[in-house]
Amino acid sequence: MSPPDVAYRRPSNILLGRGIWALIAKTMSDVILQMSHPCNPIALVPRNLPILMTNTLNALLDLYCQRGQAQYGGEAVSQLEHALQCATLAEQSGQSAAVIVVCLFHDLGHLVHHLGEDVAVRGIDDRHEYRAIPFLETHFPAAVTTPIRLHVAAKRYLCTVEKGYWGSLSPASQRSLELQGSIFSESVAAAFIRQPYAEDAVKLRRWDDLAKVPELETPDLEHFLPFLQETYLDA
Repeated sequence: MSPPDVAYRRPSNILLGRGIWALIAKTMSDVILQMSHPCNPIALVPRNLPILMTNTLNALLDLYCQRGQAQYGGEAVSQLEHALQCATLAEQSGQSAAVIVVCLFHDLGHLVHHLGEDVAVRGIDDRHEYRAIPFLETHFPAAVTTPIRLHVAAKRYLCTVEKGYWGSLSPASQRSLELQGSIFSESVAAAFIRQPYAEDAVKLRRWDDLAKVPELETPDLEHFLPFLQETYLDA
């Protein structure tokens, strides 16, 4: 069975970023209380960085510390494990700091809503590719934020241009694809790949599909701090 061929739907102009602003504000007020947290961002981020960068990176990493143990959709890994595996694959492939950060943060939108887990099973598209963008684009360049915004569309693109790609997706990814608009038409696929950073979104998509290995050892969050510092806009 193949998914139907439909045109790309642009997202409506809704305030998807509110969730992360609320969580970031709470994190800023709570971060001093996290000193004994087993994944303590204060211990990860060097103290000699500019204060805004320190606060921002603390807040972002704290989201993974607080919410990263949630299951990644219907897969056998957590949100944090998935992020670390994806970023590790990019680093092992010799990618730029921006692409590595893309891979680390691409599913941040899953961590900032209050829809609960397994939303796709309940027939809900959480539109995670957009939710964190209003915050991230304040601190990171388009080379980071645009591939994140496009990575769901990249799955729809690959289903169109690569025979057998849809069948290679996990059941959970196939299910979410139906909610996200299913595959592109050929004309929409051609327009998609011409966009800036679309090729990076496709790279991300391939690692995204692979980063679902239970109990795989990877570097921890601290390992990726130099890439975050390098791509941070105020660095």
